[in-house]
Amino acid sequence: MTRGSRLPAEPAPAAAATPEPPEPPAPAAAEPPVREAADPWAAPVSTDAKHSRRPLTEGLEVEQLKVYAAAAGPRRRGPLPCRGLVVVRVRGAACGPRRGESSWEGRGVLVAGSGGRSVLVTGATGGFGRVIVFRLAGAGWDVIAGARDRDKARNLVADAAGRGLALRTVQLDVACEASCRQALQECAEMTGGGPWALVNNAGIPQAGAVADVDDEDARRLLEVNLLGPARLCRLVLPAMAACGGGRIVNISSGLGRVPWPMGAWYSAGKHALSALTHCLRVEAAHLGVRVSLIEPGAFATPMLSRALTDLNTLRDPANPGYDSTTRLFTAVDRRVPGPEPVARTVETCLTARRPRPRYVVGREARFLVPLHTMLPLSLTDRIKHAVTGLPRTPAAAARPPGQQPGERSGRVKETA
Repeated sequence: MTRGSRLPAEPAPAAAATPEPPEPPAPAAAEPPVREAADPWAAPVSTDAKHSRRPLTEGLEVEQLKVYAAAAGPRRRGPLPCRGLVVVRVRGAACGPRRGESSWEGRGVLVAGSGGRSVLVTGATGGFGRVIVFRLAGAGWDVIAGARDRDKARNLVADAAGRGLALRTVQLDVACEASCRQALQECAEMTGGGPWALVNNAGIPQAGAVADVDDEDARRLLEVNLLGPARLCRLVLPAMAACGGGRIVNISSGLGRVPWPMGAWYSAGKHALSALTHCLRVEAAHLGVRVSLIEPGAFATPMLSRALTDLNTLRDPANPGYDSTTRLFTAVDRRVPGPEPVARTVETCLTARRPRPRYVVGREARFLVPLHTMLPLSLTDRIKHAVTGLPRTPAAAARPPGQQPGERSGRVKETA
C-alpha cells in the first residue's frame, strides 16, 4: 500500500431490525343517534344522510315539515332530486353534514324516508292497489290499505310480511258512507290526525251495451267509481287543510277519454271522475292540497276478466258487438303488461315537488288518447264500428215467405 493512501472504511454493523408495533384497530364507527319526531305528521328521519331511512327518537322539536328539493341550486320542475325523501327542518339541532361535505351544505336539514307520511290506498287487495301498497311500503311510507273484505285484508298483510314489508289495513267499502267515515276515523287514530295522502284506486268494471245494463248495475258502478272517491276527498280535505297540505291521487282510465262501445257506463264513470278531479285540483290549491289524475291504459289486472264475465252475463245473440268485444278483450288480456308502471306513477305523484295535473300511463293510452282527440268523431266512429263489429246501417228487413227480391210487400186490395 502506498504512502498517503487511506484504508477503506469498514462498513458499520447493521442495526438489528426491530419490528414496528402493529397499528391499533380503528374504533368501530358509532351508530348515528336515532330519534323519533314528536310531531305525528313528521317523517321518521336520521341525522346521518347514509342512514336516511332510520327513524328519529322522540324529543326532536319539529318546526316545519314539507317535501322540497334538498340539493342546492336553482329550483326546477319535476320530482325531487332525492326521490322519495322527506326533508325536515328543525330548530337548533346539528342536523346534517357540515359545510362543504355534501350537497346539503349549510341547509340544516334532516333527510328521511317517505315512510313518516301516511297514505290511504283504496281497493288495495288486488289489481293496481296491491302493487301500489307494496311499492309504497317498500319505499318507507306508512301505508294504510283499504279493503272491503277482511279475509283479503289479512292475506294482504301476510303477503306483505313475506316480502319484508309492514302495512296496516282498515275495512273500507267506498260505496257506503258509514264505512268511509268509520275507516277515516280509524286512520285518524292510527296517524294522529288523518292520512297525509289519499289514493282513490277502488273501481269496478261494467261491460255491456247501454240498452242491456239496468239501473241497479249502473248505480252500483257510479257509487264505486265516482261517488265513493268524491266522498273520500270531501272527508279528508278538512284534516289535510288543518295540517297544512296533502296529496290526493285519483286513478281514472284512458277509457274515460276514449269512450268505448260495449263499455259505456265504465267510460262514463271514469270521464266524470276525471272532470271532478280537475275541478277539485283548483278548489283545493289554497289548502295546500295537490290533486293529480292518473289515466292508465290496459294492464294485467282482474278488470278485464270481470268485464268478460259481464259480457257473458248480458250477451244478446242479436247484438254482434258482444262476440267481437269478447274476442277483443281476450286478445288484450293475453298481451298486456304488468301494473308496475301505474304504481311508479302513484309514487311520483306523492313525492314530486310539483306533481303534474294528469299522467297518462301505458303505450295504448298514450297513443289512443291524443289520436281520439285529434281525429273527427265521424272517423273515430268508423274505427269503433270496425273493431267492435257493430253494423253502421240497419239490417235489411226479413222478406215474407214467397216474396221475391225487389218485390214490394203490401196488402192486396180485395175486389168484389
